[in-house]
Amino acid sequence: MYSVRQKDGARSISRPCLRFMCSEESQKGSGQEMITFDQAVNSKEFHFRECKITIGPRGGQKISREIWRRNGMTQTWKTRPGEFRIPVKFGLNKCNQIWHYDADKFHAAEDCRPVEYPLQKILEIIAES
Repeated sequence: MYSVRQKDGARSISRPCLRFMCSEESQKGSGQEMITFDQAVNSKEFHFRECKITIGPRGGQKISREIWRRNGMTQTWKTRPGEFRIPVKFGLNKCNQIWHYDADKFHAAEDCRPVEYPLQKILEIIAES
């Protein structure tokens, strides 16, 4: 997974991107509340980006959300009081961390307000494009 490359005669190690958000689209916020410092310390569950409720033609509802669970204690620093790092887990074996600069892409599960998307509206948007 690691590759060694030559740079001006010196050897350097090229590592893959460990952050899960690398595209420009992911740099946009979720449109919901971001994680505050108190939520970073106390919340057990976080949602990535926007949570959606899709309403089917017979009235059935499908909630789509990406749930990240806390995997350890929040790390804070005395010298940098506004910064934090939350270790989180997604699925069975995907682990990552939420840093203070990624807080606008997540919201706490307590603050979740899913946006409703009727199926008819989604089909109209697809038909237009």
